[in-house]
Amino acid sequence: MHLNILKDLVLVPFRFNHQLFYAYCFSQITYAIEVYGASSKSYIKKIQIMQSRILKTLYNKDWCTLTKLLHKSLNLLQIIGDIASLFQLTFVHNHQHRNLPEIFSDYFLSRENIHSIFTRNRKHIQCTYKENENKYWV
Repeated sequence: MHLNILKDLVLVPFRFNHQLFYAYCFSQITYAIEVYGASSKSYIKKIQIMQSRILKTLYNKDWCTLTKLLHKSLNLLQIIGDIASLFQLTFVHNHQHRNLPEIFSDYFLSRENIHSIFTRNRKHIQCTYKENENKYWV
């Protein structure tokens, strides 16, 4: 989305800015965030900068406004950490409550199903990827 288009949105009444952000920007930002949210922070930073620019344009904020203060004043989550973690945790929660398609049924395994050693972390879950048998801890 180009910022030139957003400058025309400044004419919209202030009370609709939140709705505009969620309708047009947030859906684009959160598309497949479970995948790219686990990538390096340097990749996500570009999206975070774009989100901050959009918010500053919509709400007529000074360009020098700090991102954390901007998000806190608007009661929004940041992409780095907040939104990505929320969506990843929601994915795990949906898996544990069997609300995902069947293809994800064995995506996470409990550690007590992997080995029989009695450890304090036996109730934790582990994400396994079938293609290369690499194991990642969750």
